[in-house]
Amino acid sequence: MVVKRWGFLLLLLLVIPVLSPEVLGFTSQIKVVTTTPEADVTIKIIIPEDINRRVRNTLEAVTDSEGIAIVDYTTENPYFEMKVSVSKSGITQFRDVAFGPYEDQAEIVIGLPKGIEEETPVVEPSENNATEENVTEEAAELEPNVTLGQEDASADGEITGQAVTGGPTEGISKIFYYILAVVVLGGIIGFVVGRMIRTRKIKMGLIDAVPTKSKVVKEVDADELADAERKLMEAQAQINKLRSRDKIKQAEERLQRDRDELEKLRKGQN
Repeated sequence: MVVKRWGFLLLLLLVIPVLSPEVLGFTSQIKVVTTTPEADVTIKIIIPEDINRRVRNTLEAVTDSEGIAIVDYTTENPYFEMKVSVSKSGITQFRDVAFGPYEDQAEIVIGLPKGIEEETPVVEPSENNATEENVTEEAAELEPNVTLGQEDASADGEITGQAVTGGPTEGISKIFYYILAVVVLGGIIGFVVGRMIRTRKIKMGLIDAVPTKSKVVKEVDADELADAERKLMEAQAQINKLRSRDKIKQAEERLQRDRDELEKLRKGQN
């Protein structure tokens, strides 16, 4: 019972740290590709199950010298959507709505077409223009994979939108191999711990050491043979005694009969 408890506890200690990153949390690498170095990137995470489509998390990053920003996002729910915007000097250059689901260990690449201007000229909006601009921005946030400069992207042969590598099959296979490795390792550790505990109990005299099977067979055969020979000799001696007693009894009976006959004969003569 003690060995089983120790083995179960060891198995739990091995399973929890190994499976926690894979089961309790899903990590996705979000990669935003632009043509603007040192641009501000804002990624708003939205959970699809939320009816009000509220923002769950906001991630911020700055593009490097090649115009690429990479952000790692970890969550307990791999199904999420994103609103991505790129701006520089306060001017928004790019917006996109990326829909999931994105499974664990996925690399999400949101592309920005080349040839886009780094700065968009600022036009003083009138009331009508301001209203149209607000409507356009709201439509851009709600429409999936809307990218500025798509015509330029087609001309340059660039692919825009998001590309996802990895997925549920890869994640499940990793978890399966983790579980298999943990079970095997737990079995080995449980066996070793059980042997150590048994050896300690034998040294303390709590239990008797059991000899190996071959030695047991040899010792049992020798003992049984000696015991059988002893019993055979005792039986033979008992038989001899019985035979001797039977012969003596028969001789006494014959002697008594002879005496009786002799006594009868003597009485008849008188």
